[in-house]
Amino acid sequence: APPLPSRQTYRVSPEHRAELLEAACLHDAQLAGRVVVEVVSGYPWRRALQLRARSMYRGIRSWRHDGTAETLLHLQNLIAPPLLARRAAPRTRFVESPPSLLHVSSTAVRSAAARRLLSGPTGVGALLGCADGQLLGRVLELYGS
Repeated sequence: APPLPSRQTYRVSPEHRAELLEAACLHDAQLAGRVVVEVVSGYPWRRALQLRARSMYRGIRSWRHDGTAETLLHLQNLIAPPLLARRAAPRTRFVESPPSLLHVSSTAVRSAAARRLLSGPTGVGALLGCADGQLLGRVLELYGS
């Protein structure tokens, strides 16, 4: 059975978002060479089982902002593997945003990118905590339209 369709639509493709995430990881000394970004269709836990991954990571803003939706996805990821694949589910680990970044949203990034605003407190660079010109240029290109 395919996963339930998401009601959310994105103007930037999953492949482009993965490209940005990979580039951001390469600019972080702790993450460079340690993070693999893949776009998968269907259930992500199926790919995790194929890779024999013990854990899957999900980034959330906060439990207050994303808790209900993430709890439902987590329950799906716990129940579906034993039922559909007859295997134990990979552990889900949640990475919560620091409180100082809760204001960062795709809407804020799109707004800054549409205004071609790179610097300043509401610029793309400040929102993303990034100073790499090439990466910021790509964000402007993808999100600024």
